[in-house]
Amino acid sequence: MWYDLGGTLGFLSTTFVSLYYPTLKARYWEGANVPFPPLSSFAPRQLLLTTSLVLWTVRLGSFLVQVSALALYRRGL
Repeated sequence: MWYDLGGTLGFLSTTFVSLYYPTLKARYWEGANVPFPPLSSFAPRQLLLTTSLVLWTVRLGSFLVQVSALALYRRGL
């Protein structure tokens, strides 16, 4: 169960970091004080793919966590 939950959260965090990587790199590696870009600054294709990926990840991750939690409940753990 924890493996499925950790994988889901890791995949979601990687997805969000991929959107803001240039800003995070400028802030924390180069020391520049740049603001985070608004969502309107991204390409529509990038936002559509990211949204689709997030929805798929949440759906699959919640299913896997639910199935593993049910299996643990049935075993009495």
